[in-house]
Amino acid sequence: GKVYLPHPFNHEIPIKTLNTRGRYFGDGSQLQLDALELDLNGPHLSIVLNLVGDEDGVSFGANGIIRDINHENFSTHWPKSLATKARKWVVENVSQGTISEVRTAIQARYSKDIGFELLSLSGDMNIRGAEVSFISSIPSVANIMATARFNKNKLDIFITQAQLRGISTQKSVISFRGLDESDTYADIDLFIEGPMNKALSLIEEGPLGFMSAFGAFPDQVNGSTDAHVKLNFLVEDNLRMDKIDLDISARVQDFSIDNIIYGQGIHNGQLSLE
Repeated sequence: GKVYLPHPFNHEIPIKTLNTRGRYFGDGSQLQLDALELDLNGPHLSIVLNLVGDEDGVSFGANGIIRDINHENFSTHWPKSLATKARKWVVENVSQGTISEVRTAIQARYSKDIGFELLSLSGDMNIRGAEVSFISSIPSVANIMATARFNKNKLDIFITQAQLRGISTQKSVISFRGLDESDTYADIDLFIEGPMNKALSLIEEGPLGFMSAFGAFPDQVNGSTDAHVKLNFLVEDNLRMDKIDLDISARVQDFSIDNIIYGQGIHNGQLSLE
């Protein structure tokens, strides 16, 4: 079956089973659910919920844990009206991976005069084996292992491991800010390391390709690099490269390239690129 989340979510979530245990206090118009267990046709949700009614409306608080979320569940289980632009970006750009666990706490209120108010939202999650496309002209970053923290305004993803065609990262950050505003921005800080020729191969085939214009090719280059790539952009449909603020800095060790100027090469060089 399905469970329908009313306004402001207006979203249907598939449900397989539901079990609950709780108490109702009639004198104080209070409902306390000590355990609410749902099998959401794959993901499993456990909630502790407390609702208190008064003459003006209803206040409620909830603490929950969601386990075993697959990337295919993002579009079906993430309400479209919740962090709309971040949701759309994630659904369109994340093609693999699972979220083993999400822990969250919510405080909200509903009244006739104001309607639904999300007073506070916080939580964290563990991400395993994700694959993400940051820019359409560059291959996806694969095997992402990360943790994340979120609140009603911001989502921060802390990458501890990822791979991009032989280039690796062990500390990178993806942030979405303005989740509860009309404009949502993404800030991406990638710290990468690996062979210089593999890094240049990505640059050559991507939107910044330039080496072949100078008669040089990535397979001529040797060395290792540590690079910092920063991207900032407004999350919007049909994002173009000219709408992305991009900054790259890198250090290159043991740099060498053959036959670059009049048959001569460079060997054992050290470079710093800003």
